[in-house]
Amino acid sequence: MISRTRLILIALVSVVLLIGVGFAAITSTQLNITGNTVANPDQSNFIVKFLETTEVSDSGKVTAEVVDDTHATLEVRGLVTKSDYVTATYIMKNMSDDLSADIAIAIGNNNEEYFSTIAELEKTSLKAGEEAKIVVRVELIKVPKTQDETAKITAIIEATPVQPGEEGTSGALPPELPTPVTPSELFDPTGENPDGLHIGDFVNYDAGTWTEEEINSIQTGLKTSLVTANGSTSKPNTVFQFGGFTAGSSRNGNATPYNTTYNYVKDKETGEAITGWRIFDVEGDMVTLISAGNPEDYRHSSGTNYGYISEYILTGNINSSWSAGSTAEETYQKRNWDMYVNTSQYGESAGVLTKAMLDAWYTKYTDSPNADTNTTATFRKIYQEPYTKYQNMIDNYSNYWLSSVSYTRYLYLVSSSLGGYVHDNSSNAYGVRAVVSLKSNVQFTATKAGTKTVTGGWTTQYGGDQTYNVWDIY
Repeated sequence: MISRTRLILIALVSVVLLIGVGFAAITSTQLNITGNTVANPDQSNFIVKFLETTEVSDSGKVTAEVVDDTHATLEVRGLVTKSDYVTATYIMKNMSDDLSADIAIAIGNNNEEYFSTIAELEKTSLKAGEEAKIVVRVELIKVPKTQDETAKITAIIEATPVQPGEEGTSGALPPELPTPVTPSELFDPTGENPDGLHIGDFVNYDAGTWTEEEINSIQTGLKTSLVTANGSTSKPNTVFQFGGFTAGSSRNGNATPYNTTYNYVKDKETGEAITGWRIFDVEGDMVTLISAGNPEDYRHSSGTNYGYISEYILTGNINSSWSAGSTAEETYQKRNWDMYVNTSQYGESAGVLTKAMLDAWYTKYTDSPNADTNTTATFRKIYQEPYTKYQNMIDNYSNYWLSSVSYTRYLYLVSSSLGGYVHDNSSNAYGVRAVVSLKSNVQFTATKAGTKTVTGGWTTQYGGDQTYNVWDIY
């Protein structure tokens, strides 16, 4: 027991000694924390935008509209006498909470022989929450003698962020205006230049927005019993009727597809059906655009000579085989497609895709002499290399009319069923593809505005996703 006690005492004494030594050796302790702090730039902290309010000097000659936060439009018309001028006033605001903005502006036009353009800033710096006016002045400096003169006006305002109290110190210079290039200079038929203009590329062309008045003006068919476009997302159900779109919807968009199983190829970024306009043909400086989807539906039905009648309504063409064609203009009302022509973006004429146009396109771009797209082997060339890059433009994963008669009752159409082919049909509501011809003096910006990747439809089996350049009209 004693030993045991001693052992315990010795153990305790040892502990005490160890503790004593420990305290004697320790004088101080430092606890250190090291790290890094990063403040990241966030674009949401710096917002300078257009306000919706605009003013014009003469509403009969100039229209000024704000499209979105960073884009506005200006349309001038009716300048007749030398020194005639108009002004348009826009308002911008620095919506930032903490940052000021230094402002610089550049303006130009592509017809300086006839027009002078000036842009004036009310302020060159904006503190947070401040507003300023931008006044654009357009003057006719030379009177045209033989034709209407037009000009593309481009103004770019650049806002540079600066800290409060440092306004005017950024050294910001006026932004560079885009350089115009003709289609023939930009076009790359071989596809070897990734920054060139190619068939299938997208163009930021705007065909406008439907109004109720425009829809009600679409009256076609027998002149003694005209049928008005249905103005509904429902497919048209009356012979010779257009429809599938509503007031307020864009003519750059898509009408209701015949069958949602075939619901257009998709923009990979958004997952939505592709919209807008694509390069269909380039011949020198002549450019033809085609709607990416089907902006309208058209109801064709089986009836005596209805194929001929529909071809005339859709295209204005009187088929030479139509025995009653001589009275077509007096008997039937054809469709007017002028509403797709945007003259401010060099639109010249508009219509719909026909089989003859598609045959000519195949002949030119798929090495198919005297192509007949009703021949399956010919049409399906776009599902094979090296033509798969064209596939999602021609076969946009929908059914659409080719607006040309087949026999007397039928119309040709492109069908996405069974992998895509051209055949004919006697009765249904399918889409139509709009085509727009641009004026020969159209110019594009020298560099592409971006890219767009198309996915879905038959791309999953033929060629995969395809990426195209996006272009601005200068």
